Amino acid sequence: MKRISIEQITNAIEGTFINKESLTEKYIHRVIIDSREVQKNDLYIPIIGERFDGHDFIKEAISAGALCVFSVSIDHVPVGFPAIIVKDTKKALGHLAAFYRQQFTIPFIGITGSVGKTSTKEMLASILETKFKVHKTDGNYNNDIGLPLSILSLEPDAEVAVIELGMNHFGEIDYLANILKPEIGMITNIGVSHIEFLGSQEGILKAKTEMLPHIQDEGLIILNGDDPYLKPLKLQYGRRVKTYGYTQGNDCCVVNYQVLDQGRQKMTVATDRGIYSMTVNYPGEHILLNALGGVLIGEYLGIEKENIIKGILQYEPAKMRLNEYKIGDRLRIIDDAYNASVDSMNGALKTLSVLKEATERSVAILGSMFEMGSYSKKGHEQVGHQVIKSKPDVCILIGKEAKWTYDVIKRFEPEAIKSHYYECVEDFLVSLEKHIMDHDIVLLKASRGMAFEKIREALIRKFEVK
Repeated sequence: MKRISIEQITNAIEGTFINKESLTEKYIHRVIIDSREVQKNDLYIPIIGERFDGHDFIKEAISAGALCVFSVSIDHVPVGFPAIIVKDTKKALGHLAAFYRQQFTIPFIGITGSVGKTSTKEMLASILETKFKVHKTDGNYNNDIGLPLSILSLEPDAEVAVIELGMNHFGEIDYLANILKPEIGMITNIGVSHIEFLGSQEGILKAKTEMLPHIQDEGLIILNGDDPYLKPLKLQYGRRVKTYGYTQGNDCCVVNYQVLDQGRQKMTVATDRGIYSMTVNYPGEHILLNALGGVLIGEYLGIEKENIIKGILQYEPAKMRLNEYKIGDRLRIIDDAYNASVDSMNGALKTLSVLKEATERSVAILGSMFEMGSYSKKGHEQVGHQVIKSKPDVCILIGKEAKWTYDVIKRFEPEAIKSHYYECVEDFLVSLEKHIMDHDIVLLKASRGMAFEKIREALIRKFEVK
């Protein structure tokens, strides 16, 4: 990271610096919240969580080489060790990130939306890397701890930053965007993820658009113009907005589209700067939408047409997001189990249909979708109807809420689709060998809390060639 001193940090977070005379170095090396990762001259910030208190590990951080620590009380700090006393260490982390962000004049791009934030981030980074040194959110570090850490890990030579903003309550995007202050802001869609806490899709729209007032005055707003909740924002924000989608009238729209072999996709898209013919090496219509937004941002940042096309071709998905595992010629696994919503469930089922080859049997293993509140029953039933429409050969439902999906399939399509229900992953694993056979293509899709990686690992163990 850029050189910042303990004195600068103290002023930025309005803390109280104690034991200054014991300081052995003026500048910190990194900002760390996990004492097990501390190295020499790092700043250790102890976070108070639901099940732990980072202050309990201050001594371990010091032993590992920490230069200085934050603390809510002098009582947690060993006698004589340099520390900055603050009221709230998590808020102090945010204040420090806001200060550090202001040390950069590079473009910052903020991405939010109900689904697709991470895959959009990866697609956009792939495009931008054809011209710039890109810093991007690591994994899904997109909350009130992760986003500040993403910013604080910026290297001095970064030329553009692509940052995710996540939330599940009102006010959280506002807080994060105030730290980030993006030049470009992108909203992928308004779905039903986190509807449990936000009440309705109108509530989700309100929460996601908390980012927009923080976008720089001369900056750019990128919206999914096919989304009925986002489309009206173009009238509100005028020329600052560019939209993308499959329909005509968007600033970047699909002219032609076809599925190639092995799920690869080819499309022709049009912008006011010309026509692009592009290939995406991964399945899923949502991946194409991610590419469209990336085209508009690439144009805004001056990337040549051929490099935009090259970046899209080089795109690689993040872990557990439509990753394909081939177990010899015995089994294919499509792992999309990092998270789940109605929209992403439907997209994954469509992808399974596209990828299935004539000699394969398609198996959809679907788990519960969380944080849906009173919408949960309706949402899971909608997935059941999509299963019927997609017609996998076998559908296995796992989790309490997934029983609603199972009931729809059994009611409306009891014969054509072989469906089975299990209350938990462990129950299914006991019966796994009854359901999965050689030459199956298996889709794994569920909310992260369902821990579907256990199923993936069990399938690999069973079918791998010894």
